[in-house]
Amino acid sequence: MDERVVWSHLIQMAEGLNCLHEQSIVHRDLKAANIFLAEDGSVKIGDLNVSKRMKQGNLLRTQIGTPYYMSPEVWLNKPYGMSSDIWALGCLVYELCALRPPFVGNTFAQLKQGVLVGKYPAVPRAFSYEMSAMIAKMVRVNARERPSVKQILGSEDVKARKASDWYKEPAAMPRQASQGKQQLMDTIVVPHHIRNLQKELPKPCFPDARPNSPEVWPVGAEGPGGAPRDQAVAQKAANDKDRGTRAPPADRAPGTAMPIQPKGSAAQLHAEHRAPAPSQNPYRQPSVNKYAGGYGQPSRGPNVKTAASAYGGAAAPPRKPLASQASNRNRAAGYNRRSSGYGYR
Repeated sequence: MDERVVWSHLIQMAEGLNCLHEQSIVHRDLKAANIFLAEDGSVKIGDLNVSKRMKQGNLLRTQIGTPYYMSPEVWLNKPYGMSSDIWALGCLVYELCALRPPFVGNTFAQLKQGVLVGKYPAVPRAFSYEMSAMIAKMVRVNARERPSVKQILGSEDVKARKASDWYKEPAAMPRQASQGKQQLMDTIVVPHHIRNLQKELPKPCFPDARPNSPEVWPVGAEGPGGAPRDQAVAQKAANDKDRGTRAPPADRAPGTAMPIQPKGSAAQLHAEHRAPAPSQNPYRQPSVNKYAGGYGQPSRGPNVKTAASAYGGAAAPPRKPLASQASNRNRAAGYNRRSSGYGYR
């Protein structure tokens, strides 16, 4: 990967992390899978599922995160703060350069030992000394020696890269310091009755149509297949009608939720998933009660069906199996199973 791309991603990730740290929020799971790359090249930090807001500077104690990006204090189950995100950011930048995490191991014990020692392979020679030095500052075992996000953004290396001609600001510019501190949403308080939770949740806000749907095409534009916009909208409405769906009304206010329409009635859905009737096997013989009679006697009874022979005519009725020869010998000898030896019952 080009070093200019790595610097661009590093600066944008640091700016996004700065917005979180200003709100006293620790991400706690910063890794490559949680960094999203937009179409315009901008970088977004996502997956705040395990993030935590620090209260009045108190450190966090929950041991959580991805092992490859966990800081030494998290591995040792010690209190940690925002410097833990700096460690994860350094591991992430190193992975962009070397295409592998800085600390690896076959077991958790080996990985923990590598993290606590703090030694990792050198950055590839294709990258400059400034990039290697920036990673070394962020990946330090002592949390107090790591720089903060503001110090990273205020360093001369970052300022020089931002002033370069190749650096492109993202479309969504970060919040300026002059605008003041942003206010977070209030915590959603779970009501006593869970049925009232829907009233406490914020209202949904979904777009009226998908980005690639014909409704959002400019008037007079043509689609991928060369079809005009009006024709594509009419074709989409016809397809929705054939599938049993209902097209969204044109007079719906923008910003409201798009209603979810069923694809068919309940009877149609059940008819589609209904299993077909089993085919009748003409060679299948009717069921016969095999054990209707006594020992060695044919099965008799009004409800007993006689099986037909494969060679024509009525087949011999099945008989109940006789006792084994060993049982017959024991019975003839008078052996009693409930007694300790031979004896007559």
